Parts: sequence; structure tokens; C-alpha cells
Amino acid sequence: AQPKSCKEVLLTDRYYGTLLGIDSTDTAPRYGAEGVYSQLPGGKSVLDVLTSVKAVGETRAFRYRIPLVQADTRAEFDAIVEQVRNRLPAKHLLYRGQVHHYTLNRPPEVNRFLYGPDTVDELSLANASSRAGFEWDHFAPRFKLMLQDLMYSAMPASAFAKTTVDEEGSIRFVDPLLCGIHKIWRDDLEVFDQVATGLAQHYGIPTDGLDLSSDANVALWMATHRAYRCGAPEENVWSYQHVESGKDRPVVYFVHADLNPANATTSMGIAALQSLRQQRQAAHLHYGGWGFHTNLCATETILGVFLGDACIHDCLKSGWKTDYLFPPEQEDVLFGRLLELKDRCVAAGMGWGFDRLCRCIPG
Repeated sequence: AQPKSCKEVLLTDRYYGTLLGIDSTDTAPRYGAEGVYSQLPGGKSVLDVLTSVKAVGETRAFRYRIPLVQADTRAEFDAIVEQVRNRLPAKHLLYRGQVHHYTLNRPPEVNRFLYGPDTVDELSLANASSRAGFEWDHFAPRFKLMLQDLMYSAMPASAFAKTTVDEEGSIRFVDPLLCGIHKIWRDDLEVFDQVATGLAQHYGIPTDGLDLSSDANVALWMATHRAYRCGAPEENVWSYQHVESGKDRPVVYFVHADLNPANATTSMGIAALQSLRQQRQAAHLHYGGWGFHTNLCATETILGVFLGDACIHDCLKSGWKTDYLFPPEQEDVLFGRLLELKDRCVAAGMGWGFDRLCRCIPG
């Protein structure tokens, strides 16, 4: 049964941040029984630009319907990527690979209220902090402060030797790299916040974002390798192993999102923030939202591609090794410095949040 009408009460959908009124005379599903396809440039949907694909279903996200297809071979997957990418000149196509297609699994009465039927396949691409139950907003200032420390401590002592006095009488450093760091705090603090969030996310700390890649090959690797915890939980070491045919159903989601350079691989011109892991993974951070906006990435997803057994086999045969996409601290200097920071914080009894930084080792 529908909830009783109550003009003084609004319901909030915590996944999309929408406010929904209760009216017993209005029985239409709030997000529509059918939903609409996301429009590509030219007013076409993704299904209009795909040829010779095997449709296997659809999933929903808010008012959108997202087609699900299957690529039986690697060649079919590559063809799908090429066809979609050729239709997105003004925006950017990002990818997310997962070993399984996850849904929100709402109660039947909620599904009826929002979509119509009792059971709905509703895509779950919730941000990392909401899935992990981690309070990123409380931890973020600590992490950003420590990143500032890493940036300054990487500078040689000689960089601090020369100073000048500006027209306002303030003492300024002369070294161009130090001036670049100061410019971040003065002009680009919002950009630094986004970069810090991306670095935290890509090294294992759950944030209000979600990991995506601009390289479909990276998404394929993530979809065909399952992560397993190794050793004690406090060590936070993970190993990636091949998915099992018949048990897992890998999928790659295509996300049609605006490209914000700050969310991509970037160092902001500061050597101390160069991330080899980000570079090799062509990693991007999708800002999944906070509070009552935790599933926003799903609303920008335009296609899901399940991988058939032959496609999985081809990917595993020609893919990268774990220590290429997740280089160890001996190669990834920033990762090494973050691990040192983690050890110091844990030893000082301030490990909360920093203990989320994880190592990934070959399976």
C-alpha cells in the first residue's frame, strides 16, 4: 500500500538527494515506471549508436534506465568502446570495472513507490565512504594537512634560504616551487581539495568519491580480478586473483561524465604529489556525493557491459600484473611516504583513517 497523504512531510531519497511528497491520490511511480535513456550528443541514446550487440537486460538509477549488454569476446568489447567513444566528443567517457553487478535492493514497498514493481534492478555505484561506513568529512582535514607536510618536507633546505618582501610588507619565498605551493593555498584551494580526495581514494582511504579510469583496459583488469585480504586486518594488505568462470559475472560500466582535470592524474606541478599508481591506472575520481547524494555516479552511467567467458580469458591472457597497476613503495615514491606517515600515526595512537592506506601484492 502507498503511504498515507501527508502534506507536512517530505521523504528524502538518500541515494539521489531528491525530496518526495506523499500524496495518496497520486499512485504514479515517482521515478517513472519506464525511465529514460541518457541522451548522447545529437539526441540519441547509447543503444542507437551500438550495432550487433547482445542485450541482456536493463538497470535503473533515479529517472534513468541503463541498458545492459554482453561482450562474448574481447573484439566485441573493443567495438562497443569505439562506437560509444566516437559519439562523445564534448564530454569524457570513463569506465569502472567490477567483478559483480551490485544493486541497491530496496524494500518492495519502496520500489513500488519509486518505480512501480516490487522488485527492481537498481544500479549501486555508491561512494566509497558510504559503503565502508567511514567518516571522510571528519578525516579529510587531517589528511590534507599531512599532504601539505609532504609537499614542504620534499623541498631541499636551500629552497627556504632566499626571501623577499612584497608591496604589503609580507615576507615571501623566492623559490619557484615554494611559490607554486603558496599559490595553491591562495588561488587553487578547491583544486587541492579534489586532488587530496583523489589521492586518498586511490590509495585505499574511503572518500566521498569513486574510482574510475579513462582507460578501458584498466577497467577490464579490475573487472577480471577479485581482491582478497591477506594477513591480519590491521595490516590492510590485499591480493588480486583471477575471477572464477561461472562464479563471477564481471561487468564494465561506461560513465558519461564531465572531465574535471583536477580529478584526473595530476601533481599540480608539485613533485611530492606525483602518484605512479594514478598514472598507470589513468585514474579519475568521480565525486559520488555526500550525505543524501551517495549514488550519483549511477545516474551518469549510460551502459553496462557484461564479459563473456571468452572475453574474460582474452583479458587474463594479455593483462597486466598486479604490481604494475599497484606499484610497490620502492617504485611509487608518494606511496612510500604515505606508508611512512601511516606507521608514524599508528605508533602515536593517531592511526584512525591513515590505517586505511593499503598495499596490494601479486596473487
